[in-house]
Amino acid sequence: MLPYIYSFCLPKTDCGVLAVVMSRWDDIVGPKTVRVWFQEQSHEDMGLPIVFSRDGSDKESNDMGVKSKVPLSSEACNTEIVYSNKQEYHPGESGNIASQSELVDSNLFSAIKYVTNHTVNCLAVARESDAASSSCLQEKGTSFFAVPDVNLVFLSLMFLVKEGNTHVPYSFALITSYENYEYFLQLRSLCLQWLRRIAFRFHTLLVKNSCTFDTSLWKNLNEWIMDFCKMLVEVKQSSLDTMSFQISGNVVKSKIIKRALTSHLQTFGSSVVIGETADSINNMIAFLGLFLDDTDKHSSCLIDPLRKYSYHMGLKLQGLLLDEYGGRDLASLELMSNPIPVTVIDLTVGDSFGAVKQTSNFHSYLVNQQEMYRNEYRFLNQGNGSSLDHESVMQNVRETGRLVNDAIRDLEFLPVVYWETYIKTFRRRLNCLALSLLSLVSWMRNTGNQGGLIKFPGESRGGITLAKYLKNTLRLDDADFLVVLSAAEKLKPGIYIYVLERNNP
Repeated sequence: MLPYIYSFCLPKTDCGVLAVVMSRWDDIVGPKTVRVWFQEQSHEDMGLPIVFSRDGSDKESNDMGVKSKVPLSSEACNTEIVYSNKQEYHPGESGNIASQSELVDSNLFSAIKYVTNHTVNCLAVARESDAASSSCLQEKGTSFFAVPDVNLVFLSLMFLVKEGNTHVPYSFALITSYENYEYFLQLRSLCLQWLRRIAFRFHTLLVKNSCTFDTSLWKNLNEWIMDFCKMLVEVKQSSLDTMSFQISGNVVKSKIIKRALTSHLQTFGSSVVIGETADSINNMIAFLGLFLDDTDKHSSCLIDPLRKYSYHMGLKLQGLLLDEYGGRDLASLELMSNPIPVTVIDLTVGDSFGAVKQTSNFHSYLVNQQEMYRNEYRFLNQGNGSSLDHESVMQNVRETGRLVNDAIRDLEFLPVVYWETYIKTFRRRLNCLALSLLSLVSWMRNTGNQGGLIKFPGESRGGITLAKYLKNTLRLDDADFLVVLSAAEKLKPGIYIYVLERNNP
């Protein structure tokens, strides 16, 4: 008998994911699979028979209040093997092999067991005195396993859920075949962001409902995991690596291109482009993509005019087409859930101030490690949780720096075929400035200037902040300084908040 229930919740379109598994630690049986999500697979596709229970009796399959009547094999239970061409499938419902007339590959069952055994353990169990009593997600670690001998790769996130006086380890894991190892290695950070968000939402609702697993909880989980996999489908089909797009030289003649590129670099290359046509959106995305490294390009998507797109948290570059009513499918909840700031470039409003906006600077996200989850928590604790319009969390970008201005001016005179080479040189220059900034900060720390304002010999009073000292020394204006500081953060995480929050007057 299956020790867990499952849902047909993965999209039919291939996203590379074989299954998503939720597991927990049980003090009696040890690692335990709770629920599995995968695609519906027919016996005709697999060339295998259907297994039915002869008596059809209901038996408890887990401790979540859900019943299952599915035998693993005819040897284990009183079963018979028959063939059937009839299938009954209800999207989003959980079920079992007998009732859904389905059979899942036994290799996948083995993979699910392997994943569960390697994602939760008793070492993470914590009593109330050992764990913080908080509504925040208590993450215990992530894993990325590649097992070529059994054609298995999985990525998992383990976290704690309070049950009584004990914090019990749970995990979400994404399973794929070994042939997708290189592909999902590039998407590891993106997938972990989504698993972390799903885990936080699951934890919040579970604590809110006093650890009861009701129907609404599973329904919400089905929707979140489906959204996750839909995002992976878009990445696989429309990423900058899989789709080719010829950049038009007119993109650098846009009146907002300097502000757009400045904000794009300030927000670590995370931008969403809104437009009326797919060509105009893809032209801007392809141009901004030249300033990304190869890893970030894997998490960036062009758009297909025949498909409907929504904003997806975690993607570096993505586009949104206006709907037939001129609406923009963009909400503050999604923007604020992104782990880094986001630039919104609206090509439909001309060169107005509102054409380029961004969320608050990166150091605002880092003041509190769980800041990005606060909006999620409020959303899940409201009735229907309608979020505010995205305008309320955005600020206009008005300034451009000399670095970007000079780069755009040079690109205007260069043929498009040389842009990629020029931009590589621009990025090297930006990295050199970032390294210089890091060297200056290190020198300041080694000289013992750890607190207060920075004072220089000959000064009778006063002083300057570290941020102002770095600007003056590197000869950067405010806009360029944030661009260089963002590049430095990629090289040495933590430098952003150290510079902007330290010794402010």
